[in-house]
Amino acid sequence: MAAEQISGSNIFKILYPDDVSTPQYQASKAYGLMKKDTKFASDGTKYVVVSIAPGAGGSANIANALANQSATQQVRFSLGRRKLYEIGSIDGEAMAVAKNGGGDNSKGAILDIVKWAMQRARDAFKRTFGRAVWGTGGGSRGRILSGQTTTTITLTNRADVAGFFKGMVLQSAPNDGYATVTSPNIGKATITSVTRKTSTGTATLTASAAWNTFIGGIAANDYLFRDGDYSIYPNGIPGWAPTADPTGGDSFLGVNRSTAGDVNYLSGWRVSGGGQPKQQTLVDAIAEAKLSGIDLNTVFMNPLDIRDAFKEQSSYKTIDVATDNPQIGYEGIKLLGSVGACTVFDETDVPQGTAWIINPREDWTCRSAGDCPMLLDFDGIKSFLRNPNGDDYQFRLGCYMNFENANPVNAVVAAF
Repeated sequence: MAAEQISGSNIFKILYPDDVSTPQYQASKAYGLMKKDTKFASDGTKYVVVSIAPGAGGSANIANALANQSATQQVRFSLGRRKLYEIGSIDGEAMAVAKNGGGDNSKGAILDIVKWAMQRARDAFKRTFGRAVWGTGGGSRGRILSGQTTTTITLTNRADVAGFFKGMVLQSAPNDGYATVTSPNIGKATITSVTRKTSTGTATLTASAAWNTFIGGIAANDYLFRDGDYSIYPNGIPGWAPTADPTGGDSFLGVNRSTAGDVNYLSGWRVSGGGQPKQQTLVDAIAEAKLSGIDLNTVFMNPLDIRDAFKEQSSYKTIDVATDNPQIGYEGIKLLGSVGACTVFDETDVPQGTAWIINPREDWTCRSAGDCPMLLDFDGIKSFLRNPNGDDYQFRLGCYMNFENANPVNAVVAAF
């Protein structure tokens, strides 16, 4: 049964003529700073060509230089588009009350409901998008510490709870959908409540019955995924610059980075702090960049990590940072290192315990076919669609995109 229309013209585009994507800037400073390309069209694949041997030839002797010249050493990543969707809806009763009970102000009442629904959908999308920026591409949102045979599970890392909400439908898998791709466990569970910080400092998710009655084979150390996300999420910053050196089974955008000729040129560098103060680990990571001949300028950390790194300082210098959206700007902390001054930002979805040092403006691009997100109204109806299975009226936000890193060598991952 086809969805039915409800009266309404270009109301969303009137309300949000050019800032549907503004919440993404609020959710992710990394996204706000990187370049945007909304012409990611063609056949859906863009080859990211990376040179891994800029100094392979040459000599102090011209005869040797000519003899030693070789073909350009390049690797081609196949960057395809990934999809993200958010469905917004307005309850039929609320529409009726606004239309019939508003009197002379009925149009204003309906407008208020539409604003509320649109803002709710935009906020939901920004949370999804923030996870995408700081996801590997596997789609996992957290990991189970314990409790899978009861109604309440505890997450391994409390900071991961930022990606979970009441009503979210979850799947689990024994792998993260990135380094290893198989399939999720059979079954799904719906979150009935979330405790973001218990009295013991943990985070928990509760279902209506024991989790293992909904998902067969669920176990401690399993990864959790929003239903439908497994292994098909956008390839975010930790995908391009992973927390561990790629190994023999690596297959990232069609490339095995462990055997392609230069692991670090293709996946960045990793520095372990070994338990020392976090700010010192950042300084060490920046020094590693200098040693490797790369200049980096921006650090991204989880808020809990940036708290630990800078709370021992009585004062530190903050600076204002502009973006390509005139409505949005950021404030960062200046950190001096061997490559000069780096700007440090906190970001909710950066995995706790790790910092990424990159050049977002110079190397990173969010490539999309159209705006990111946009109202999916290609049929030209420009109206709400009635849900044939419920008393609500829907609209859809979505995007077709992926993240590109033009210079994978320009990244240092610091583990605290």
